[in-house]
Formats: sequence, C-alpha cells, structure tokens
Amino acid sequence: MSDAASTITAGVLAHPCGDDQPCDRLVVRSIKEAAGVLGNSPTVCRTSYVHPVVPESYRDGSLSEAWDGSRSTATMARSERAVRRLFLG
Repeated sequence: MSDAASTITAGVLAHPCGDDQPCDRLVVRSIKEAAGVLGNSPTVCRTSYVHPVVPESYRDGSLSEAWDGSRSTATMARSERAVRRLFLG
C-alpha cells in the first residue's frame, strides 16, 4: 500500500458525503485523482496503493472524525495525520 495514494484519497474524502452526492462516486473520483498523481490507472491504484480502510472509513463516517481530530504539522499534512489516526485506531 502507498501512503501517498491513501493520503490523497483521504484528502478528497475528508468530509462526509451529503444526500445529493453519492458516496461511491466520490470514492471513485478520489481514487482517480490519486492515480493521476501517481501515474497509475485507477484500477491499479485502488487494488495496490489505496489502503482499503480509507474508503471503508469514509463510508462509515470514521474518516470524517479522524479528519476533524487532525491538524497539519511541520512534518505531516492533515491528510497524513488523519490516515495515521485511522490506522492506529
């Protein structure tokens, strides 16, 4: 798994989906964005680089909670810290 792909995806998915925006579409868009940055296809990015906990936590709302509890520091971006919170529980 790539930390970069997971943090890019988490940054796009940072806020809970609204009723007017289907969650699955935003997950697909976030993975496409990460794939573009990394120079991979979305399929390769999803299956090999984005940790499954990121889209799962987006769907269950825990990504939003991790995002709200995270801030950027001199050494880590907010999305990196949010993903770290997800991994560490």
